[in-house]
Amino acid sequence: MPNTPKYMHIVDWAIEQINSGIYAPHEKFLSESELCEKFCCSRQTVRRALEVLEQRGLINRVQGSGTYISSNLTAIKSDESESSQNGMTVGLISTFMDNYIFPSIVRGIEGVFTSEGLALQLASTNNLVSGEKKALNMMMERNLDGLIVEPTEVLCHA
Repeated sequence: MPNTPKYMHIVDWAIEQINSGIYAPHEKFLSESELCEKFCCSRQTVRRALEVLEQRGLINRVQGSGTYISSNLTAIKSDESESSQNGMTVGLISTFMDNYIFPSIVRGIEGVFTSEGLALQLASTNNLVSGEKKALNMMMERNLDGLIVEPTEVLCHA
């Protein structure tokens, strides 16, 4: 699908690998660098994919040790990979993503969306009208199924 975020390609591939038995419960999964190389993408993209897999209960990440296939693979359903491929994508435009509260809000939204088979496309405006215009145009080009916007605050000076 052309509008599928790149990280979802990694998620779908990992689900296929697990479903086919290539990776078994408790087995060590590929490292971030190996996934970056395999999919020719950034570490941020790989980390996002791993977050989705972890939220779905398919992997466990152990700091300093690696990523392992979950021992409870009942979380995998054959229709789950189909829903991510055929699922909807919702855009989220926010003023700032690095403020102390926004990461936890975005993680919460993302967790709910992921559990429903929805993908999330993020954009930040840096509280600039020009940034909001750019973000809105980008989202419109992506043919999203929904859009959540935290509008830019325009200060008027009298």
